[in-house]
Amino acid sequence: AEVPEVFRIPIRLAPFDRDPQPPQRIEHAFRIGREHAFGQLQLEAARRQRRAVQRVFDHLHDVVAHELSHGVTAFSSNLIYLNESGALNEAFSDIMGTSVEFFAAPATANYIMGENLSSAPNVCLARSLQDPLSYGLPDHYSLRYTGVADNGGVHTNSSIANHAFYLAIEGGTGRTSGLGVQGVGAANREQIEKVF
Repeated sequence: AEVPEVFRIPIRLAPFDRDPQPPQRIEHAFRIGREHAFGQLQLEAARRQRRAVQRVFDHLHDVVAHELSHGVTAFSSNLIYLNESGALNEAFSDIMGTSVEFFAAPATANYIMGENLSSAPNVCLARSLQDPLSYGLPDHYSLRYTGVADNGGVHTNSSIANHAFYLAIEGGTGRTSGLGVQGVGAANREQIEKVF
């Protein structure tokens, strides 16, 4: 699969090589500073950087692009990773991840973010842009999470902007609002990707 131009940056997996007893599996994806880790990646394969990155990207387009998008967001905005701004940070990463999946693998792409990470979906691993409520997530601002867990609901509330992105492309009726939206259609996906 071809890596979109925005992500043509070197990916360092060296920290895995420094650990004499690395864990055999990473069950989720995350970014800390300049380091990235991707779910269910066998770390032995990560020691061969080029092959490992290609292998991960072939199966986890959305997750890899999501994590790389956090890097882009961190260096191009002042979104604090807390509450609503943190939810927008997560949403932008979900939207980029989904967009890359449709770009790289259009025949199998879908609007579920991170579905290949784990067989047990949870709010931090998998989210539906199409139907957030099916994952127990809000699809409308009136349903947003206002507690303190998850940095004020950054993963939970990202589904609000995620769903707006889905509706802008595919159209439909918001289950909570009941409002109908005429999407631009999948053939015009790029128009909405540029807006978001």
